Amino acid sequence: MPFAIVEAHEAGDANKQLYVVPEGWLLDTEQTETILLWPRCDGLQMYKLLTDGESVANTKWIKMNCTVKMINIPNLSVAHGHVSKLKGECIEPSEDTASQVVQKCPTPSPLEEECSNVPCEEDISEQKAESSFSKIHTKTMEIAPASVRTISEKDFFHFLLKVNQKITLLEALVRKITDKVVYLEAQAQMLQSRLNSRTAPKQPMISDVDFKQIDCLQSLESFNEKLLDKEYQDKMYQWLNAQITEVKSENRMIEAIDILFTKRFMTKCSWTGVGRGSEKIAMMRMVNISKLFRRVGTTASVIVNQRMVMMFFMKKLRNAVRRSEMKHLRRSTSHNVPSHKAKTESQ
Repeated sequence: MPFAIVEAHEAGDANKQLYVVPEGWLLDTEQTETILLWPRCDGLQMYKLLTDGESVANTKWIKMNCTVKMINIPNLSVAHGHVSKLKGECIEPSEDTASQVVQKCPTPSPLEEECSNVPCEEDISEQKAESSFSKIHTKTMEIAPASVRTISEKDFFHFLLKVNQKITLLEALVRKITDKVVYLEAQAQMLQSRLNSRTAPKQPMISDVDFKQIDCLQSLESFNEKLLDKEYQDKMYQWLNAQITEVKSENRMIEAIDILFTKRFMTKCSWTGVGRGSEKIAMMRMVNISKLFRRVGTTASVIVNQRMVMMFFMKKLRNAVRRSEMKHLRRSTSHNVPSHKAKTESQ
């Protein structure tokens, strides 16, 4: 869709000006006196609309009476050339203006044909578009109506800069709030764990749990499936908790391993299922067993998360062969130096 040159003014403003607009902004291009629809925007959005020959007006835009000076102009370069020629003419319409037929764009001269073949602004590369934007945007701001000529290009970019700064501050605030929420969730779980430890029976009857040490894959998968039952999981936790004497988190999980699994079976397992020269049983697939170990390892001062369980199993299964060959003269314990970092669920 080509461009048109019109003469228009806003309501209450007697000064008429020339505008280069897409023909789609005119209600009727066959009449000399018609309505110009002007978008309610400015800045970069206005520039894109003004330079888009395919742009079509919206009925919610600003309506202005206008006089069509020229239509069917192939591109903006030719249109601005015609505007320069028309600027010296009297803008006030004569009495017989209404009776004139809309002036069509004359047959272009060889020079104009050569200009019309120059690519439009949309086809220019990004680097050239940046330099041409400021020039063309200056022209469009000069001919824009007073209602949309409310902000300069410099003010517009200052406004965008302030918006970006506020967004950055909001993102930092959201991160702080998220950290506090994670911390509060960890504290809530710790309090719940303490409450459960006080209300749960300390010495449940061991005879109530029918459990045999796991020594094969079938028993492992069956145990993992049984732990889906919340009642059975609570029962196993209470049973383990009654037999575990350690206070330190990792030592409690070591005791749980020795109670639940045979030493020989542990040599057939690894966390990922990858072994040296042969495939092993992947403990990472036993999600419910991992959850049970999280409960066993959690104490009044440490909340065990999934990553801590993973690191625990990776270390113990890596040394499973050596542990199976030990004489068991004393109970296995962790020899790690205690970390001074707070261990919470957010880790």
